[in-house]
Amino acid sequence: MHLFISVLSLVMLVAFLIFVIIFLIKLYQKTHPNREFYYALIPIILLTSLIVIHTWLTSQQAHKQKIVYDYQQEQARAAEQLAQWKNKQAHFDQAVQQLASDYQIDLAYTIRNHEGQILNHYQGDKLMNKASTFKPLLATTALLAHTDQASQEPLKALINPMIIYSDNSGIETLMVQSGGFLEFYQQASQMGYPAIAQLTPEGDSGTTSNELSQFYFDLDHDKWLQGQEKAYLMDLLARSEEPIPFLHHEDLDYYNKYGLLDDGRGTYNEAGILELASQKRYYIAFLTEGWLSQNKTEQTDEFFKQLDKLICQYLYEGEANEKQMD
Repeated sequence: MHLFISVLSLVMLVAFLIFVIIFLIKLYQKTHPNREFYYALIPIILLTSLIVIHTWLTSQQAHKQKIVYDYQQEQARAAEQLAQWKNKQAHFDQAVQQLASDYQIDLAYTIRNHEGQILNHYQGDKLMNKASTFKPLLATTALLAHTDQASQEPLKALINPMIIYSDNSGIETLMVQSGGFLEFYQQASQMGYPAIAQLTPEGDSGTTSNELSQFYFDLDHDKWLQGQEKAYLMDLLARSEEPIPFLHHEDLDYYNKYGLLDDGRGTYNEAGILELASQKRYYIAFLTEGWLSQNKTEQTDEFFKQLDKLICQYLYEGEANEKQMD
């Protein structure tokens, strides 16, 4: 539409200039009947050229000024929206850390966006007790990636309850099938998750929220599994049950494997893939330790309900902000 208007304006300007030239020639011929009209061509051409050049330069200058103004306005809006988003990020971090402080627990967490970039993290590289959050899931992934379907079928009787119900009675058998514990830890390190082979201060193998959230991103983006193997594991994660209802709503899907360890230290971990109604996915890992009180179940219920509310509000506001920035 803008191009049409520009072309139309140019045509009208040229037509007007032709009319002016003809008028000036006729006027010259009338006032100088004994002289040829071509004597007037040079001043007429110079005059019209000056008019055209002046008009063109003026329009170009106005156009450039408008482009600069529009760009400055766009940059100002983007800067304001970015500042608002940074403020929401900081507010979320502060609220979650205050929640952990209120319950007197140790917390590490990481949230990655659909591109794998870290949106938020707190103590993301701190080694935390992984409980049953990571090792059975990573062992299953390694097994599915390195065996054919015929070899996988007998082991699914162990894998299914281990992922869905966190029944780890078959973990040793699964680890042996994966090549043994030492081979498993070497594989985990080669896959890019070295923290799982390290020992926590209590002597257990651990993980970090940065590493765990990265694993879910890699899994979702076909780094380790494709086709039927990936669909099988994702289906198990979608059916995973847990003692605390967390992040299960009608307007989002949650693929997760929780970890719960009642060994006197009170470990509870939540990690997985959140898919909002927009089909945009986020990769989260929340690792907690220190649930030592007698009414731990009641406290963890309330803690994760509040955490659920904070996460959903934060991510949905983030999506709205991204749409504005687009």
